[in-house]
Amino acid sequence: MGYVRYSQNDHEAATVLFNEALTSASIAQDELSAAEAQNWLGEVYLAQHKYHDAEISFSEARDAYNGLGNSPGRMRALDGLGGVYHARCLFDKAEKAFAEARSICVNIGDDVGRANVLNGMGAVRLAQCRYPEAKRCYEVALDVHLATCIYKAAESKYTLALDPETFNHIGNGIGRAMVLNGLGSVYLARHEEAESLFIEAEGICAQIGYDVGRANVLNGLAAVFLVKNRYSEAESFYNQSLDISNRVAYDLGRANSLQGLGSVYQVQRRFEGAENLFTEAKNIIFTSESRMAWDAQTH
Repeated sequence: MGYVRYSQNDHEAATVLFNEALTSASIAQDELSAAEAQNWLGEVYLAQHKYHDAEISFSEARDAYNGLGNSPGRMRALDGLGGVYHARCLFDKAEKAFAEARSICVNIGDDVGRANVLNGMGAVRLAQCRYPEAKRCYEVALDVHLATCIYKAAESKYTLALDPETFNHIGNGIGRAMVLNGLGSVYLARHEEAESLFIEAEGICAQIGYDVGRANVLNGLAAVFLVKNRYSEAESFYNQSLDISNRVAYDLGRANSLQGLGSVYQVQRRFEGAENLFTEAKNIIFTSESRMAWDAQTH
């Protein structure tokens, strides 16, 4: 029942149900069920941007799975931790968690899990402006997805992978939006193609209510218009993304939007405003890292 509520974006009800499952499993000394409940709680907290709670749940699930020798469960918990660290701009920790999860996937032959982890690694490298590495992660993720299914012949593996009917076999709306957003970002120099990918991804995110994804996509769209010297449109998209990130307390999205707005101001020779925006973005990232350090010391 908890998963059903989670899939319906009813996070409060899902939290109650997974906590009840955790309590029951603990009373029955059912360590595997308790680990599963903790891992799902991590997913729910992550969806609500409750990053500290998510980290605790994923960490406890990881340790429990490790004690049970359950590699698939440990991989899922590490993948969740990677998502938490990425959201909090702790890129070294995110990459380490994703890399460990990927190694487990290779060892146990979990191709779908490996593709999902590679999407996470691509997002981390993209946030660090490591574009060739990000592109490679997304390409390998698509190749892995395609290799796990049988499809009709097609001229382009990317056209096939992004076909809506095909994608039903290899992922949901969030997964499709992630791939579109990632490819749009690494193809940023190819303006029209990138713009088309971002627009499609934004529509998917808006339809399914995926706010974090929509904030990221709007930042991507803004970057396209910035490169095309269409500064008013770039500023508008950065501000839309910033509004969403502020509403859902998404630190990475806020920092990226502010940095983008700073770039817009800079090319328009609005230097004082640009400096303030860059400083605010830097402070957000610093505060996020400091908060994580404080949490580690006090819990």
